[in-house]
Amino acid sequence: MSPTLLKRKRSLVAFMAILLFFLIVADVSIVSTYRRQMLSGLKKHWQSELDMTGIFITESLLKHEYANVENFLVMSAKENDNIIEINAVTPNNFVLVQYKRAKPSAHTFPQEKQIRYGDRDLLDLKVVRDFEPEEKNLRNLLLQLIAGSLLVTIIMGFVLWISIRRMALRPLEREITERRHAEELLQRAKNDLEIKVRERTSELRDINENLLLEISERTRVEEDLRESEEKFRNLFNNAEVGMFRTRLDGSEILNMNERFLTIFGRTREEMHGSASVIHWADPREREEMLRRLEAEDYLTEFECGMLTKQGEVRRCLTSLRLYRAQGILEGSIMDITARKRAEEAITRSEARLKDAQRQGKMGDWETDLATNILSWSDEVYAIFGMNPDRSITIRVDDFIKRIHPDDRQRVKDFIKESVDNALDSWNIEYRIILDSGEEKHIFVNALVEKNDQGMPVRRRGIVQDITERKQAEVKYKTILDTAMDSFYIIDAQQGNILEVNDAYCSLIGYSRTELLKMSLRDIEASENPAKIAEHMQFIIKNGSDRFETRHRSKDGRILDLETSVNYMREANKFFVFMHDITERKLAEKEKEKLQAQLLQAQKMEAIGHLAGGVAHDFNNILSAIMGYAHLMLMNMKDDDPLRRNLQQILISSEKAANLTKSLLAFSRKQAVQMQYVNINEIVLGMTKILDRIIGEDIHLRVNTAGHDLMINADVNQIEQVLMNLASNARDAMPDGGTLTVTTGEFEIDEQYIKMHQVGEVGKYAFLSVADTGMGMDDNTKKNIFDPFFSTKEVGKGTGLGLSMIYGTIKQHNGFINVYSKPGEGSAFKIYLPLAKSGKKVTKKKEAAAISSGTETVLLVEDDEAVRNSTKTLLQEFGYSVIEAVDVQQALKLFMENKDIIRLVITDIIMPGQSGKDLHNELMKITAGVKVIFISGYPAYILAKKGIIDSEVNLILKPAKPEVLLSKVREVLDE
Repeated sequence: MSPTLLKRKRSLVAFMAILLFFLIVADVSIVSTYRRQMLSGLKKHWQSELDMTGIFITESLLKHEYANVENFLVMSAKENDNIIEINAVTPNNFVLVQYKRAKPSAHTFPQEKQIRYGDRDLLDLKVVRDFEPEEKNLRNLLLQLIAGSLLVTIIMGFVLWISIRRMALRPLEREITERRHAEELLQRAKNDLEIKVRERTSELRDINENLLLEISERTRVEEDLRESEEKFRNLFNNAEVGMFRTRLDGSEILNMNERFLTIFGRTREEMHGSASVIHWADPREREEMLRRLEAEDYLTEFECGMLTKQGEVRRCLTSLRLYRAQGILEGSIMDITARKRAEEAITRSEARLKDAQRQGKMGDWETDLATNILSWSDEVYAIFGMNPDRSITIRVDDFIKRIHPDDRQRVKDFIKESVDNALDSWNIEYRIILDSGEEKHIFVNALVEKNDQGMPVRRRGIVQDITERKQAEVKYKTILDTAMDSFYIIDAQQGNILEVNDAYCSLIGYSRTELLKMSLRDIEASENPAKIAEHMQFIIKNGSDRFETRHRSKDGRILDLETSVNYMREANKFFVFMHDITERKLAEKEKEKLQAQLLQAQKMEAIGHLAGGVAHDFNNILSAIMGYAHLMLMNMKDDDPLRRNLQQILISSEKAANLTKSLLAFSRKQAVQMQYVNINEIVLGMTKILDRIIGEDIHLRVNTAGHDLMINADVNQIEQVLMNLASNARDAMPDGGTLTVTTGEFEIDEQYIKMHQVGEVGKYAFLSVADTGMGMDDNTKKNIFDPFFSTKEVGKGTGLGLSMIYGTIKQHNGFINVYSKPGEGSAFKIYLPLAKSGKKVTKKKEAAAISSGTETVLLVEDDEAVRNSTKTLLQEFGYSVIEAVDVQQALKLFMENKDIIRLVITDIIMPGQSGKDLHNELMKITAGVKVIFISGYPAYILAKKGIIDSEVNLILKPAKPEVLLSKVREVLDE
């Protein structure tokens, strides 16, 4: 666009904008004037109608004409459609109706009037008039005026623009015409140039395309060549045979692949450039290769030997091509050492097979079922007495004719049955007749081969000459029938009994006829069928086995048998020899039982010795503790706060002493006071105590024998046994039950002793304590008499209860049996020998009070703590004490003070000499010497030393001070 035209365009736009502005201002002014005139007229008009906005009517008129206010209001609303709201007020007897018109807005003006009745102001009435319709008309008028002004402006601007443009563009149009002409000339020149360029470009394109085709073809050829070289390289390097390139004279190896290196066991660096001549194992083979290459330029599958790096000779097949002009040999080499060895092994194996067949008189055969033609090995021909002429065809019918006439039909039926039943394998024994008339026994085994459709196509198997074995069977049958040991033959497939000797018939109780109809499963008693089959497979695999088994005889007895089995593979049979070891097994079981009882007795005896030793040392310690504690307690005031601590020490010491007594009870080493008593009276006397022990939820039932059962027993210990058993029964019946105590008489004979290994022949009183509680398993029953074994929770029992019972009963020369099963309760049966005669033992009366004395006492004790505590106690009560640590010192002191010593208190067991030895020596010096023995050892040792009897004054450790002092006073006052 030219500058002149642009300038004129800008002037035209400014003029049109100013014109449009003035037109719009004029339109607004016109509309405003018209609005003011309209509003003035409306005010005048509505001022005259203001009286019509309020109506007053009386209540009576309202009821007469309108019936009610609602109807009046409805009628008024219908008659005044410009009234938008009506309010009714009833002052006194009048009804005031207020009409409310449209709400005030920018287009409304209000009017007010006060309405009165008589001298009262009834209501201020305000009326609002809306002139929205008139305003809407004015807005529409204004918009129409503005639109008209805009249209006039646009039309005038367009007309002016056209005129200006025509005047301004005329010089430009002439310039454009001239320029267009020049452009047409330039275009024609350009077209000519483009035609020439296009022609030249086409020529260059053809040249370029030809060049690209040539480059592409060359690239493709190079790529094919590269791929071919890569394929050849891969083929060369990865070939399964060795590949090489060498000089004909053998002076240098030029190239080789990895397999070639593997065959010779060398690296590429070792082989490359080396002379090939040195790798030949036999130079004559290389000369033969060169000789054959002179006639032809190639050689295939030439066998030769090559040397590896380790010096091993590898047999190889090589194929060679000679490039005579270059003097180069190229070829491949394959290691056939393994194959040659396999061929040699096969050859040796075939030779060994022939030897084995010849030695075992066994050959192999094969039948083509389509042609019925037989193929035999050399040994089969030898078995049938024929020459191995392969040119003669042997058919099945020719073979059938050679079977012994007595066996021929059986063989035919057997083969037919195997075919009908589609058996995959079978074996049979029968006789054949040779051309010479000789009779042989043979064993034939067959396997059936099938095609892919499952149809049989051939049979193959073995034939064995078993004539010698059959003759041996006949020879040895008489020997086996007369043998002492049992023997039988069973089929390895079904386990059926095929042969049996007389010894086994006698052993098992079945006749030969019965056994030949039975199988191993019918007589085997120790294993189930699955295990029998598994064991048979084991014997087949290993050839033989020796083991123990059990058979069930015809009368139901179980027989223990030592068995030796051999598997005859060619006959597929087991040859079984057996020896009856039933009595030996019973004796072994009896021996094991006796050994177990011996071990138990030894264990109990060892624990008993341990308990006795512990009791002695423990009693000495307790004696010192209790002695010093009593001394302190005697010298302590009643209100001393430490008095209670000393009492607790004494209580604990007494508990420890009771524990020691429990150990002694188990070891049967506690002192007993035997009496001639009736066990019925003991049981009846314990009834009330037992009731209290077991509680209210357990019922006590007591059944005593109808006659007296007199025994020699310690009543206190028997009562303790009853209480311990009742306590255990209570714990076994937490939910209640029945406890039954029974007494009776039982006589033991030799048979009972042999079966149970307890007791002696004679009459016994038995005491049975049975409960209906939880019962015990076998493991618990085995251990219940062991000390400290307990089924109770920790802290609720020491486990000494039943061990004390065991010790007590053994000390009374009795025994105890336990019968129990889980859930079925338990029963303890105690057997005590009945006494033939006896007398009751009366207890000595103890002194009523502890008295002191002034006598001199010789105290002999090797334990320093016990000696010091006893000495202090005696001195506290006025006695003079002379102390000695052993027998020698005691004798010396006694000799020095025999005139003043009135009593000797001595420990029994001391190092060197015992208290008994001291007593004997003192008796030699003074016949009337008074002696009190003290011991921490159990009673059985004292009895063994010959000390315990009715005339001996004995105090067992630990002894309470009052017991010791009373005994001292008692002996001195005698």
